[in-house]
Amino acid sequence: MIRIHSIVPESIVDGPGIRAAIFTQGCAHKCPGCHNPDTWDFNGGKEVSEEYILDEIHKNPLITGVTFTGGDPVYQWKQLSELVETLKTEKYHLMLYTGFSMEELFLIPNLPVGMMEMAQDSTGVFIIKKDDVKYTPEFGFIHFLCDFDVIITDPFIEERKSAELRHRGSTNQRVWKIHTDYRFVDSTQRTMRQLRVENITKEWDEECQTCDSKPTCERKADILRGFFPMSLCGSVREDD
Repeated sequence: MIRIHSIVPESIVDGPGIRAAIFTQGCAHKCPGCHNPDTWDFNGGKEVSEEYILDEIHKNPLITGVTFTGGDPVYQWKQLSELVETLKTEKYHLMLYTGFSMEELFLIPNLPVGMMEMAQDSTGVFIIKKDDVKYTPEFGFIHFLCDFDVIITDPFIEERKSAELRHRGSTNQRVWKIHTDYRFVDSTQRTMRQLRVENITKEWDEECQTCDSKPTCERKADILRGFFPMSLCGSVREDD
């Protein structure tokens, strides 16, 4: 079972395109100025099944992506793993919001130590590389991260809040693109050869500034900002 606060069945502000937004319940970051403090309590919200969430998503044929936010979904990664993997196989664009930094994510408890090599190159790309590492339940957390297309990290800092940012609330928050090279072993197991986590924050914001739909996004934002103040742009250009 997955403990959630709510599901927004159709959102244009929680990532590009028309998306479903899953607000998980529970967060220990407790960022001052957080827009969703009612998602902090780990005993709040309600428990629902994976099937319930999938049914809610499948009701809308216009949805092209699913965003996991909260709260902080990382606290429930084990409960969410199968759902995220299913959505990945169904070709949804997947985004994750977390108050952890990318550096902290690789130190999350239950992540095996010493089994994979991690380095940061001069461009700020984190690389985890280990040939012939087969996923088993103990490797589940990295598997969970690999299924996302984009991860937005770091806590919200009220003093660095900006309404001009694309899909995030403060300037310290970073946007990461996930590149994974898989070799498929069979229908249920995957061998990871390389995981690249690329910081695309600058490109992400520049794309929003040059997007032909930006004026439309801003008009939508004027209406929606009172409800979803953390992001302004929800458009996808025709060449995306």
